[in-house]
Amino acid sequence: MNRLEIVELAQQCGIGVDGVEDPMCARLQRFAEVAAERQREASAHTCEQMGIEGFGTLAIAVAIRKGGLG
Repeated sequence: MNRLEIVELAQQCGIGVDGVEDPMCARLQRFAEVAAERQREASAHTCEQMGIEGFGTLAIAVAIRKGGLG
């Protein structure tokens, strides 16, 4: 997610951010990165737990942790 998207989301949530140069924007961007990382880890863990050996679920979990399949 780029800084402009962060500013737009923050404004939609009522968080006062003046623009991409606002110091709050950098903190919100870092928050978004950490939240996305946690979500990827939870998804990868679920994938591993639901997987059937031999169907590529471990490889899918690795791809999720790296940030996607594409």
